[in-house]
Amino acid sequence: MRRLIVNVRDGTTDAAALAIVLKVIEGGRISYGDRYCLCTVGAGGLVVYADKTRTGNDVFSVLKEASHR
Repeated sequence: MRRLIVNVRDGTTDAAALAIVLKVIEGGRISYGDRYCLCTVGAGGLVVYADKTRTGNDVFSVLKEASHR
């Protein structure tokens, strides 16, 4: 079974986090189809960081851009 893990930080709503993660997923995998874009900046200043676990599950961390600076 595959899993998608979404970590939401900075008080971002679940709906906003899922909407931006969906855009990243819709953009497709890069790096020979292995991973999603490492860092994506979306509307409203939200940033998505994509990674993979050791077992191959996709992990998305969503936070507001200002907190990254």
